[in-house]
Amino acid sequence: MLKCHGIELIYEVQKLCGDQALELFSLNAFGSNKPPNDYLELAQRAIAYAQGLPLALTLLGSHLRNKGVHRWQAILSDAYGGDPYTNIACFFKGEDKDYVLQIVSSSKHKVPQDCIEVLVEKAMITIQSNMILMHDLLEQLGKDIIHEESPNDPAKRSRLWFHQDVFQVLTENTTQGCPPLTAVTNPFRCGSSPKGGKQLATKCAPFPWAGIELPTSWLRDENSPNVTSINLSGYEFLEKIPDLSGIPNIKFLNLSQCTSVVEVHDSVGFLDKLVKLDLRECVKLTRFATKT
Repeated sequence: MLKCHGIELIYEVQKLCGDQALELFSLNAFGSNKPPNDYLELAQRAIAYAQGLPLALTLLGSHLRNKGVHRWQAILSDAYGGDPYTNIACFFKGEDKDYVLQIVSSSKHKVPQDCIEVLVEKAMITIQSNMILMHDLLEQLGKDIIHEESPNDPAKRSRLWFHQDVFQVLTENTTQGCPPLTAVTNPFRCGSSPKGGKQLATKCAPFPWAGIELPTSWLRDENSPNVTSINLSGYEFLEKIPDLSGIPNIKFLNLSQCTSVVEVHDSVGFLDKLVKLDLRECVKLTRFATKT
């Protein structure tokens, strides 16, 4: 709006820190400028999590208001520590609730079984026709929180969802010496939508392997054993599924609507932890994994 009216000198509002962050949070959580002494440490934890974002401070404070110390501890340790909110914001908005629960329950982090209900209770998500919906502002907030973990180096963030960041990390091998990524899902999927596959095909076309076969270099990365799910649904240019023995803990492999896939490597037949393999509408598949 400012640019449309010819305003060139625009002040970017800074994040809150110190007493300002504590005051905004306290006004929403306690209705006063300061937290009670027995809540001070918990308030500081919540403020650190919000990382100075006013919307996050307001949201956290409002949700925690009128709740006891034990409830604060549970919310901050479980609901936020397990990060189902940021997972949904980064990966699962618009996805089926049961599918999301499968993914989070199989992750290496302990996530409460009622994590979806907790987020519904907070009004951070809604469920319609078993689909998880989230307001765009809350989605952006979750992504901002992850981005702030390492603004300049995506390899040091706990989650990657933007295809260019994933491409940079995988091709430049920038994960060396960095903590394992805790929630890297399908690196070829550019967003969550009912037509995610078609969206992927247009946005990810610059990838050098688009239309050929899945690269194997990233499957040999030290983080590969942490991967439990790969979703390539609708990636219409993918032709071959390579050796997946480097990701032995994979439980869910979704290749549905990969209409160009002609070959699935035999290693898939030896993935002992594989629970679900989806090959619906793989109409050109001529060679499938065999186990001897």
